[in-house]
Amino acid sequence: MRTHDQLYRTAMNISLRAACDEDFAFARDVYFATMRWIIESLFGWDQVREEENFARFFKLDEARIITADGRSVGWIQEQVDDTRINLGSFYVMQEMQRRGIGTQVLRTLLAHAAD
Repeated sequence: MRTHDQLYRTAMNISLRAACDEDFAFARDVYFATMRWIIESLFGWDQVREEENFARFFKLDEARIITADGRSVGWIQEQVDDTRINLGSFYVMQEMQRRGIGTQVLRTLLAHAAD
C-alpha cells in the first residue's frame, strides 16, 4: 500500500523553466531559507554580505526554476556545453523537500545529458 507521501510524489507535475528577472527574489529567498543554518554556523549571518554574495553567484542565464504543478518550488543553476552539464546549485524549498522533486529533476537532467 502506498503512503500519502508516495501518492503525492507521483501526482505532481515537475518541470523546469528558464529563470527571468522576476525570479531573482524567489531564488534568493529559497537559497537563504535552505542555507542560512550552515552559513550562520560557519561564518555568522551578515545580511548585507549574504545579499552581495548571492548577487555575485546567481547567474540568471544559467538558472532554471523548478515548478511543481505550476508553482515555483526551487531552482537550479547549471552550465551546459556540448559534452557536459555542470550542476552548480540545486535548491528546493524546505516545505517541498522529501517529496521526490529533486529526484525527478535529477532524472530529467540525466536523461537530457544522455541524449
